[in-house]
Amino acid sequence: MENTDLVVKMILDRWDASIKNCDELLGSLSDETLLQEIALGKNRGIYLLGHLVAVHDDMLRLLEV
Repeated sequence: MENTDLVVKMILDRWDASIKNCDELLGSLSDETLLQEIALGKNRGIYLLGHLVAVHDDMLRLLEV
């Protein structure tokens, strides 16, 4: 395996692991928890989750997957 292939594999493996960790965290949270403000007067968890989804979708487009 070439160095470039190895680096790409490492990055994709880390990305996949991060998605799994995030999925586990979100699976443990209730809808009520996601609707609470993160801090007084700040965004709610559901709003931040929407941004994570948008960034993930943009990464797929950027990587041409």
